[in-house]
Amino acid sequence: MKNLILLSVFLMLMSCAPKDPEIIKQGSVYDIRGFELKLEEGVLSVKNTYFEKVSRLQISAEYVKGQDVVGSFTSVGLALEPGDVREYRLVIPQGTEKVKVSYREYPYGEGDTAMFLPNIGKLGKTGAVYFMLNE
Repeated sequence: MKNLILLSVFLMLMSCAPKDPEIIKQGSVYDIRGFELKLEEGVLSVKNTYFEKVSRLQISAEYVKGQDVVGSFTSVGLALEPGDVREYRLVIPQGTEKVKVSYREYPYGEGDTAMFLPNIGKLGKTGAVYFMLNE
């Protein structure tokens, strides 16, 4: 019985283990439930695709050359109404091969302000995707 419990806990932890980020071409849309991310010509756009849900998404980007991070960007998590699109102009260093975009969703309540502190509130979806710049 003890082994069965340990096996169940192990399998649960493995299913929650972070997965390697997907790699897609620049200009492609990365669709996560409720949001679309797109990087094209140095502009990172974030769209809220929820039908009737206001949500907050914090975005960060790391500019990668080889194995080295050569720069980064972090947004504040602004509230996005359904259908809203936010665009961020990234200053990507020359020679950057790929941009790793990480996202973190924070649920939004009616009493919340438009901006938030990252340490406050419940954490929603998290993940990352690589946008390849040179193929």
